[in-house]
Amino acid sequence: MKPEELERWRKYFASAKGSDIFDILNYGIIVAAIDCPMEFRIRRDQIAETLYSCGSMKKCCFLSEGDANCEYKSGSILLLLV
Repeated sequence: MKPEELERWRKYFASAKGSDIFDILNYGIIVAAIDCPMEFRIRRDQIAETLYSCGSMKKCCFLSEGDANCEYKSGSILLLLV
């Protein structure tokens, strides 16, 4: 994900008045599990991996594949190695 795309998502989440990003994540997972149970089962390992990978790194990097500061991980996650 390019920096301008990341900024677009930040603005999108900021527009959800009365909720912080963690409420959005929590309820997003609940809605996905209820509304799309089959798709959710397929993607839940990737979601969990994203949560744990970003939590153990100093920063998550969402830049294009091949950036010298990032290690590409399939599924659109790029982790900044600092």
